[in-house]
Amino acid sequence: MPKPDKTFSIYSDDIFHSRTSDFTQILQYYTLETNFLKILSNVQENISFFGSRYITIPVSIGSFLRHKSAHIDMLSARIIELAQRNNFKYTQEERKIGSLIAKKIDQIYADNDSRLKKCNILTRLFCFLRSFYFYDGLFIFRRYSLTRWNWNEDIRLNWFPSGNDFRNIFNYYTKKEYIKKINKPPITFSSCLFYRSGFKGLKVPLWLLPDE
Repeated sequence: MPKPDKTFSIYSDDIFHSRTSDFTQILQYYTLETNFLKILSNVQENISFFGSRYITIPVSIGSFLRHKSAHIDMLSARIIELAQRNNFKYTQEERKIGSLIAKKIDQIYADNDSRLKKCNILTRLFCFLRSFYFYDGLFIFRRYSLTRWNWNEDIRLNWFPSGNDFRNIFNYYTKKEYIKKINKPPITFSSCLFYRSGFKGLKVPLWLLPDE
């Protein structure tokens, strides 16, 4: 993982001609490659007074430098999107970079959770109130967003087999890839199985290798 660079900034003109400074849009131009890692190493997490969890990155627009923000879930949402776009198949280089990206996203979430514990009581209250969603005429409490719910199994109530989440997705292989790797088929009803409905591109189960 690249080390943070105090002089780092994204040059919007280098990415596209629209000169957009929206961090969420900028993320759409990055895939599973080293530039994404460089961005992540310079992302800063924070929490607003009103309980909004967000990340910031310095963006250069012409001769001006601005710190632009996006919701903290935008990073993991981008990885989930890329996994579906690739039909959950990757090159070895993409697996390597993707695993590093996933670890950094975990660190950003963990740092933000630690920050919340140190916030004043009003900010923590506002953050708690943001956990309520209005759905089908009812107020529903969800401690974490749906994106983070899909990202990290550890925050759930063990409703799914261990490892069955997107933070580990680059360690999973299709049956064909699995056989090619170790020259034998996976155990059909293994607890190391990743198969979740509702995600584009996931048409077959995925398995962890024995040493993972």
